[in-house]
Amino acid sequence: DECECALVGGVELLHTPTLYHIFGQSGVLSSSGKCTPFSSRADGFVPGEGAIAVVLKRLDRAERDGDHIWAVIRGSAVGNDGQSFSQMAPNPQGQIAVMQRALAEAGVEPESIELVETHGTATPVGDTVELRALREVYGQRGPQVGLSSIKSNLGHLLAGAGLAGLVKAALCLKHQTMAPIAGLGEVNPRLGLTQGRFQPLAKAQPWPESAAHRRRAAVNSLGIGGTNCHVILEEAPELS
Repeated sequence: DECECALVGGVELLHTPTLYHIFGQSGVLSSSGKCTPFSSRADGFVPGEGAIAVVLKRLDRAERDGDHIWAVIRGSAVGNDGQSFSQMAPNPQGQIAVMQRALAEAGVEPESIELVETHGTATPVGDTVELRALREVYGQRGPQVGLSSIKSNLGHLLAGAGLAGLVKAALCLKHQTMAPIAGLGEVNPRLGLTQGRFQPLAKAQPWPESAAHRRRAAVNSLGIGGTNCHVILEEAPELS
């Protein structure tokens, strides 16, 4: 209601080695130079650089103007719990709160989400905490939920990471395909993913159509210092 059209962007450029030193001292950088969330080989992330921009527009206006619509944002929520365990270990309760708020705003049931574009830092603590929050909100029973993370393709774009995940999820919806985690290999057995709803995607797979609703995805993103964001996306309607 506040805005009919907005240009939203995220940019990260690493001009100095400062962040590498900080992350290196924190022990969160991958020694292999690869970011593979939920994998048995996961040992941290790789910083990346990039610039992402999207146009957000009211659906009725976009349809009226004949715009190319990649996906529809059904609901979103942002919060800061201010109680992170550390800079690299967010509090799951903060994630749970924004996930629940985003679903409530979207007016959809957790069981209708079929893909989660995770924050997926590939750190032992980060992956464990994020998965704990997802299980709490989305449950462990019901249809399979694919897990993916664009950090396995681009690295961690820091200020642009959340928007990169949003674009990827929108592309998955547009092309009706669930994209995989690059180089996943064996799933980390300590995460308990052999049973339950959540399945890290090792390869691209067709996204079946549901008889009950249009395809839906969730995008989860975190920030240093306790900021959490969750977005519910839905497949764009067909233009007549």
